[in-house]
Amino acid sequence: MRDETIEKIKKIQFLLAAGKTRPEVAKTIGYGHVTGLYHFAARHKLIWNDKTKNYDAEGNGEIIDGAPKSEELPTGRTAGIIAMFKIRAIPSEIIKRYRFDSVSQMAEYMKSKGYTWDDDIENYVLRNAEASQREQKSEITDLLAFLNDNKQRLIGLLKQTEMPSETLPRYIIPGVAKVKSINLSSSVDSLVQEYSREYNISQKEIFHIALVEFFKKYGYINDVRATLKI
Repeated sequence: MRDETIEKIKKIQFLLAAGKTRPEVAKTIGYGHVTGLYHFAARHKLIWNDKTKNYDAEGNGEIIDGAPKSEELPTGRTAGIIAMFKIRAIPSEIIKRYRFDSVSQMAEYMKSKGYTWDDDIENYVLRNAEASQREQKSEITDLLAFLNDNKQRLIGLLKQTEMPSETLPRYIIPGVAKVKSINLSSSVDSLVQEYSREYNISQKEIFHIALVEFFKKYGYINDVRATLKI
């Protein structure tokens, strides 16, 4: 497809997106009658989309075959969104016409097409390749930093075990040591032993911490404070 044909298709799409009727577009681009526009569309496999009131390129309705991607001008929905902002349509009208659920969803769509919002002109503009590369590099750097900061936790998750989210409390327990026999289920006993080995803490300390935290949480916090002087 020749460059001038591509530009003509884009112009037709843009004018329709801006709200012009097909007879008005035909007249603007130099046809004596709207049938000239119909024949042009048929020759170049443009499909009329009654929902958007615009022509779609056969296949994906968005990018014209043969258009250089790095220099691509807006077409299809992209052109329509830009055109409607140009005529100062309100965002709620635009997202309704182009079937978006929200303004943020429309922004994500435009971003995927290489466009970013410009506050100065109050419209979307094509991002240059260098800016896009800088943005991607920044996102990758942030992701790597996040992964590094959470390395141990991620390893724990991958191993289906959790590292302690904070330093375990250590209590100085007054009084004489006493032997106390209790019956534990084999599964709980196994967990105590595994935790003791993995995090290098004695089983005695595990039980002390567990009991103190239990008393603090379930009605004995003042007694615990008095006993442990905390």
